[in-house]
Amino acid sequence: MQYDLSIRNHNVQPHLDIEKDIKAHKDGLMTFTIRINNGNITDYNLMEVTNAREEYLSLKRITYSQYTIAHNNLKRG
Repeated sequence: MQYDLSIRNHNVQPHLDIEKDIKAHKDGLMTFTIRINNGNITDYNLMEVTNAREEYLSLKRITYSQYTIAHNNLKRG
């Protein structure tokens, strides 16, 4: 079987973007949405899943700061 893949000029850049994302992703599940209007790709949305435990709940760094607070202990009278 031989297939002819013809891509409209308007859709060349979205196809290149999708191909670049596929190459960068390499393996695993890749989820994306394409919005098409009259045969032209109008929107491309790549959805990425992050591990919330590693991304937001892990300890990144500890910062120590030293503050000096002066108290005035003079008696008024």
